This record gives sequence, structure tokens and C-alpha cells, in this order.
Amino acid sequence: MTKQLARVALLLALVGLAFVPSAHAQQVGRISGAVTAQDGQPVAGAFVGVVGRRNTALTGRDGRFVIANVPPGTYALRIVHISYKEAIVREITVVAGRDAAVAPTLVEQPVPLDAIVASASRQAQKITQAPSKKSRASTSFRWA
Repeated sequence: MTKQLARVALLLALVGLAFVPSAHAQQVGRISGAVTAQDGQPVAGAFVGVVGRRNTALTGRDGRFVIANVPPGTYALRIVHISYKEAIVREITVVAGRDAAVAPTLVEQPVPLDAIVASASRQAQKITQAPSKKSRASTSFRWA
């Protein structure tokens, strides 16, 4: 009878531990939110990162993101998307075990592209006689 009681007590203890949140989860928080454009539309595929840390996320189709495992403290977020100006959201306070909600809005910044020129001729030519020009596109965009 004593062995059965000990087994039941052990089983209850193990089941109880399964429902206790881990100590690590209580020591970190999350930053979550939705990135939108000036017109209110969600911005999909934006890179969102905590400045000075490796905590990052990409926004989904709905513009939403979640950055988990952020230690308590005050941080800044950097939001980057190729079609928009980079945005920095400052003074985000993360509390252990809680979400810090943000709702950044990005300003459009069109990417200038070089013109594409296509020419045609009705005259039959060998490929070696056709005029051609090679060019290389470059951008000044960096993920620094």
C-alpha cells in the first residue's frame, strides 16, 4: 500500500510540474505588434530587430510580428523594408512574462530604378552583329 501511495504521489508531482511555467519564461518578455504603411495597409516582409541584440522577426502578410525571449529592460526597435524609409521606435519597455505592444507606421520611399531600353530591328542579323551593352545594378542599401 505504501508503494502505491508513493507512486501516486510521484505521478501527481510530475503532472503538477508540467503545468508550472519555466523559470526562464518568467525572466523574459516579448515585443509584438503590427507594422503598417501610412495608408493603414499592413506591411508584409519587414525586418524588425531589437537594436543592440540578436532578437529579430519578419512581419507576416498581416504586418504582425512577435519577438520572443527579450530580457527585461528598455529597448529600441529598428524596422526595415526595401520600399519604405527605415524606422526606429524608441523607449520600448519589456517586463518579464509580459508583451510590450508597438504599432509602427512606415513612410514609403520608392526605390529608383534605371531605365530599361529594348530595341528591335526588322533586318535579319547574326547574334554577333547585334548591338549589346552590359550593365550592373548597384544599390547603397545595407543591413548594418
